Amino acid sequence: MLDWAKKIGNHNLFVLGVYELMSSKYEIFKAWRENAVFDIDYLFVAPDLNKGNTGSGSEDGRIGYVFRANYDFKNKYLAEFNSRYDASPRFPEDGRWGSFPSFSVGWRISEEDFIKKNLPDVDNLKLRASYGQLGYDNVGDFQYLSTYKISSKYLIDGVLENGVRIANISNPNITWEKMTTKNVGLDLSMWKNKLSVGFDYFYRLRSNVLGKRSVSMPDVVGASLPSVNYAKYGNRGFELDLEHSNRVGELTYSIGANLTWTREKTILVDESSFGNEEERRRGEKSGKWTNRWWGFKSDGLFQSEEEIRNWADQDGKNNATILPGDIKLVDLNGDGMISNDDQTMIGRSSFPELMFGLNIDIDYKSFYLYFTLSENSSDGGYYNMTAYSKSTDLVFWTYPKIITPKDRYLNFSSPGNIVRYNDEWVICFQTYPTPKRESFGNANSRIFIMRSKNLEDWGEPELLKVKGDDVPESEMGRMIDPYLTKDEKTNLWWCFYKQNGVSMSYSHDLENWTYAGHCKAGENVTILKQGDEYVMFHSPSNGIGIKRSKALDEWGEDIQLLILNQANWEWAKGRLTAATAIDLKNEPGINKNIMFFHGDKSGEVLNRAHKEASLAIAWSDDLINWYWPGKIGDN
Repeated sequence: MLDWAKKIGNHNLFVLGVYELMSSKYEIFKAWRENAVFDIDYLFVAPDLNKGNTGSGSEDGRIGYVFRANYDFKNKYLAEFNSRYDASPRFPEDGRWGSFPSFSVGWRISEEDFIKKNLPDVDNLKLRASYGQLGYDNVGDFQYLSTYKISSKYLIDGVLENGVRIANISNPNITWEKMTTKNVGLDLSMWKNKLSVGFDYFYRLRSNVLGKRSVSMPDVVGASLPSVNYAKYGNRGFELDLEHSNRVGELTYSIGANLTWTREKTILVDESSFGNEEERRRGEKSGKWTNRWWGFKSDGLFQSEEEIRNWADQDGKNNATILPGDIKLVDLNGDGMISNDDQTMIGRSSFPELMFGLNIDIDYKSFYLYFTLSENSSDGGYYNMTAYSKSTDLVFWTYPKIITPKDRYLNFSSPGNIVRYNDEWVICFQTYPTPKRESFGNANSRIFIMRSKNLEDWGEPELLKVKGDDVPESEMGRMIDPYLTKDEKTNLWWCFYKQNGVSMSYSHDLENWTYAGHCKAGENVTILKQGDEYVMFHSPSNGIGIKRSKALDEWGEDIQLLILNQANWEWAKGRLTAATAIDLKNEPGINKNIMFFHGDKSGEVLNRAHKEASLAIAWSDDLINWYWPGKIGDN
């Protein structure tokens, strides 16, 4: 780092230059044998049966140059110029370096003679403006290379061997995402700083955002498309801060208030052509606000069978599955049936646009008091809920009944599996903040656990708290898609949840959790035991992945991917995801492993309420080869 400062009369100049180099290298090798007879710390002591080895490694680094120049004249006219020039190994050589400039100017109007003479109570009045650009490279590794994976098993000369397959289509032009921010602001303080006011208006443009053009491309491509730099999002807003400070005798106090408003608009994303204006009204994203929630309007609950018979067709079966107490959906277009055409704007998401706060600071002799209050406001909201259905044959299911936690402000969604612990049933689920309250002071999702004696009446939600010296700082941030399983050898409970891959934590009692690292996987993890191995199912971006491991905290690459467009799953062309596998091989009349999964296919009406999505069930004898008997709800 080098810096230089110079004062020439009323001119002040400061220059700073920084060279930055970061590098890291990580290697791990593990080998084991089980059931050692002698207490000697060598592998050869154990039998040559249950054994294994694994390993992994990674390298990372960054080079950057930083330059800053500050100038002011009489501390009245201010200017600053900054520039970063960074290189990231996540991009090819031609796009590895990124230049990100920024500058700001300020005018201290309070230093002008006409303010000093005419407004002596003004301590500081400054007008400022800035423009800046930053780069973002946390987009995954090696997307610019055609890579290979050791995965699917192949039978060669009677021996089951690992095979190699292409892992991705490369994008040799991938480069930095950019964030450009423009800001204007005003600072004012008066009466010897007893009153301070700050106001900022900003506009932030995210450009070159990576995304896959999978919507506008035809299905015949036959592979998962690479991410390209094309998407754009714009965010605008303002911030207002007020503070009053004073000292009266031995009492010192300050009272502050703040108000913030912000809203984001999608400028450009990949979209297919729309068949009609109704589809465009509900589906178009480019040029629209991002926080728009579409849904059905409700008109209370059904009170009688007669009311159900006289209502619009809500289930596609002339309301044959509707019961008194179920929610009535409004037929907005009056065609006699409830479909996506009846959806309308029901809110602007559960994330608030308007936030405000109040803080009070009092110091009197040896007594000190600090008080803070924060609140937010949102125009409606979208509440995720979880429901349960019952079935005696895995084909015909009862109408869903909503599970409502006692804390009604928790936005309860995406439940994990249900496990038995002592004499209780335990379920884990994720929550989002609601318009009335954010979850524990941040706008991120969290994981909770609830308990029940009968699977219908559930107790108070319990926050899943992860502890440990090596817990990443972000670990208590956005946590979604939880899954619980038990290691019978150690009697430890394990929770897998989506966060920077899939994170893992373990517990003895489902209350105190310790962080155990993470593995490379997608969403919706399910784990089954097969012999002495664990089999993981998860949802990457292009199908359902399968992993195998001897231990719950050691997972390598996928051994197989349930690829889209398999002949017997032709209907699931758009997405194949959210798989939940269940071992029912000991269940009389079933004797199979069962998988529930979600699939999309644009253009095919799978049911009246949801035209482009369906839930399907598949079965397997070996957890590898799966067969599709049909979609839930088919006659």
